[in-house]
Amino acid sequence: MFRLARIRGPRILMFDGVDPKKDATPDKARYWKSLGVDGFYLNGLVPAWNNSADSAAVEAARAFQRVYEAAGVPENFLKIAIYVPHDFSDPRANDRVVINFRRAAALARAVGLRGIALDLEPYVDHNTFWAEAGRPGRAADVTSLGERVGRAIRAELPKGTLVLLPETLDRADRQQGVTGESVQS
Repeated sequence: MFRLARIRGPRILMFDGVDPKKDATPDKARYWKSLGVDGFYLNGLVPAWNNSADSAAVEAARAFQRVYEAAGVPENFLKIAIYVPHDFSDPRANDRVVINFRRAAALARAVGLRGIALDLEPYVDHNTFWAEAGRPGRAADVTSLGERVGRAIRAELPKGTLVLLPETLDRADRQQGVTGESVQS
């Protein structure tokens, strides 16, 4: 479905450090450029997969991208996280997630962001998040939702980049009692 991106060289992308609703100023953009930053994972515009992009998010993202791109910090991505538990067996909840990602991808395309960064770490109590891990059919439900989300993003942002931030693997290892050092990506 997605191709691996060909990168012209290394990029320095900041996970945090700016508020896209408040920090869309030339001075801030030049400051980050002076530090060698190439872009940001923009948090707070569509914070989680249960949130939808609204007009305020579009305007904030547009202003941020315009100012930061002009300052030479163009590699900005809309960051979306898993902040709340999700019932993968609920078709209506899954439909809402797909719609939210479609709108987020449309926002990213409309304002010139490079893509979407999907933060897969569950920021909820891991016992709550993993509670239904053994439920029959869960793997198929999760896979189906992931495929639908991927198609929705691709439909709205066909030339965009999808960045996966997979800290969830570290947490899954700890939940299952795996010991040793985790691989960080």
